[in-house]
Parts: sequence; structure tokens; C-alpha cells
Amino acid sequence: MAGRTIGFGIGIPQTFDDFSTAASYLGQFVPRAEALGFEGLWVQEQIIGDAPVLEPVTLITYAAALSSRIRLGTSVLITVVRNPVQLAKSLASLDQLSNGRITVGVGIGGSHIPEPVFGVQRSSTIRSNNASGFCVGCAPHCFSSFVVQLSARPISFAGRLPARARQ
Repeated sequence: MAGRTIGFGIGIPQTFDDFSTAASYLGQFVPRAEALGFEGLWVQEQIIGDAPVLEPVTLITYAAALSSRIRLGTSVLITVVRNPVQLAKSLASLDQLSNGRITVGVGIGGSHIPEPVFGVQRSSTIRSNNASGFCVGCAPHCFSSFVVQLSARPISFAGRLPARARQ
């Protein structure tokens, strides 16, 4: 394994004592992390909690505008409480605007996710085989190559996965 290096990422601050300072702080944090050689900037999804938290897709979109080389990632987006087509479109747009720098982790949450707050009934979510969650994870790499089938539940995707997404 000689010659291989390990890249390190760092979490982007998502909560602040005073949110009026968030943009200014992030405007310094993101370029500094890139200048220090971190490989990636990471966020996580915390929709409801004890403290207010910046939404992850919006935050890495802002980070993309503040940087040019560093990768941008979500450790987990909870797909069962999001519209998969809207999420795929947002991620595909971010992927284009960031020149392909995003990495998306997806998950289906757990029993602590209050799905009814989001208009989702627990019985309608797919916990054991969340195909829509998997496809949303690959959508930024292949959104233009897939046709979204809106006629059935769960949402399915059809198309050929480009070589870039198969790597």
C-alpha cells in the first residue's frame, strides 16, 4: 500500500448560537478548509432536534459557491421524508454547478423519524428495500439518463447507468 494516501474530510458547522453570523463564518470556514487540503466537506441531516440546524443540501450548495476543488458530501439524507424527484433534481443541479464534486449518502431513517410531520404515513414507507432511496443516491450522476416513472408507487427509474456512475 505504499504510495497511497488517506484523504480527510471535515464537517461543515450546521448549527450556530447566532445564525446571523452563519454566512460570514461559513464564508471563512469553507475556503480555509479547501486551502488546508481537506479532501471533503461533509454535512448530515437533522430535520427535527433540540437545536436549529442548517438544511444539508442548501448548505453544501452554498459551500460549492465558496469553493472550487474540495468534494462536498452528505453523510445521510433521509429519503423517506423527501420527495424523491425534487431531491434528485436538486442534487443533479448541485452536481452540475459544482462540476461533479458531490457525494451523496442516503438512508431511510429509523423509528425516531416523525414521518407524519412530513405527510408520510409509516405504512407507506419502504424500510426493507428502499429502491427510491438508492436511486436518489445515484441520480446526481445519471439524472439526465434516467426516465422517472411517476405512474406507480414507489417511484421507479429506468435507463442505463452511465460509466461514470458505475465506478
